[in-house]
Amino acid sequence: MTDTALTIAGSDSSSGAGIQQDIKTFISLGVYPLCAITFITAQNTMGIKKILPLPPNIVESQIQAVVEDFNINACKIGALYSGEIVRVVAKNIVKLGNIPIVLDPIMKATSGVKLLEDDALKILVEDLVPRVTLITPNIHEAEVLANSKIKDVNDMVKAAKMISENLKAKAILIKGGHLKGEEFVVDILYYEGETYYYKKPRIHLDREVHGSGCTFSAAITAYLAKGYSLTEAVSKAEEYMKQTLQFRIKVGRGMYLLDTIRPLRINAEKLFVLENLHKAFKLLKDEARLVAKYVPEVGMQLAMCISPDLVRGIHDVAAFPGRIVRVSDCEITNVRPPRFGASRHLARAILTVIKYDPKIKACINVKYDPKILNVARKLGFKISFYDRRLEPPEIKRKEGATIPWGIREAIKKVKTVPDIIYHLGDIGKEPMILIFGEDAVNVVEKLLSILKLLRGTPSKSPSSKKVYDQANYDKNYGND
Repeated sequence: MTDTALTIAGSDSSSGAGIQQDIKTFISLGVYPLCAITFITAQNTMGIKKILPLPPNIVESQIQAVVEDFNINACKIGALYSGEIVRVVAKNIVKLGNIPIVLDPIMKATSGVKLLEDDALKILVEDLVPRVTLITPNIHEAEVLANSKIKDVNDMVKAAKMISENLKAKAILIKGGHLKGEEFVVDILYYEGETYYYKKPRIHLDREVHGSGCTFSAAITAYLAKGYSLTEAVSKAEEYMKQTLQFRIKVGRGMYLLDTIRPLRINAEKLFVLENLHKAFKLLKDEARLVAKYVPEVGMQLAMCISPDLVRGIHDVAAFPGRIVRVSDCEITNVRPPRFGASRHLARAILTVIKYDPKIKACINVKYDPKILNVARKLGFKISFYDRRLEPPEIKRKEGATIPWGIREAIKKVKTVPDIIYHLGDIGKEPMILIFGEDAVNVVEKLLSILKLLRGTPSKSPSSKKVYDQANYDKNYGND
């Protein structure tokens, strides 16, 4: 059976909070989303323009419809707006059976617009709070529910105990993000007489993040739907939020939004990249008689990154650990299957190139041979180069800066991203040719098209008279 979760909340036309964000969060955690909309907003990242509460009987009908048809594993209740809607929701959640219910007692939007009318608060406190499994107020909402000021973590704990005792709440999670002046954010969970603390570094931003509270409570609900205990669900949701806050995006002109679908996209992209690398390597292996003699002394590397809009660093580039090596004149092999984070050098080359052309996501290095360049020109490939002897001293001193510098220099020369970039090496640096393409298969196809045309023509050694210290090269660059 598929795990399902129901969200009862308002609609956000920016898709940054409310029903839309809950649905995205449920999906990202592998839970099928069900929903009942309580009100419609006209809003964007700069604020709410208008609010239209739905008739209470329509809210009730939505809840009844999903209850009749689905086995619901958990429920989240978000913004309800009016007292009539609160009453309807309180009346109908008993039909959900004995499942975990999370109440996010939203009183105001991030922009400050009221999302719970004054007369609705009393009904929410009396009819809903005692019936749910967990409530997740922020500092302001906890102050209202506890009727007490909160200035620090100790006050948060006191407020949670007061809410538990006075309002008969079973569990209270107070989110500490709105406490000012702290380098760390502390959330506290008060449950069955125990207090649990969740501490994380504060992220200092130039603007608010819209929908983080909705995302957090939806994540807890999703984990409860998957069968985790309350404390486990909160812990996992805390970790989920640490990751998700890295995926904040600026889509509109105002607040940041959270891209909760991005982890799913990253996972899907990584599977595609690994599959593409496997296919590309098979092409190389099938043509090993052509390829083997062009494997560099330091080994051949083939790398590919996920989509540029998802890339965060070299660990989003996959390659072959230990490289691809020559076994004989007609055989090559990979030391290990491809994995992410296996390359530093080609990863840096790719990450530099995608800043100029996001379609170019893959690269292979081959042994320098001027005949490869001559044939590539005949095939119409764009070619550029850089001279490692001209590398500025400050670049040489900076770890990992050489290849990005070289790639930038080569691109400047032709004012576009070429198919091939080469260099003639330097002391301790083997000459190398890099071939770029849209994916790993495309890169290998480019290489094979060159080598097939070159077939039967013996390759001469590079004309460069530089002396290469292979031991020194391996010492400094052997981890690629």
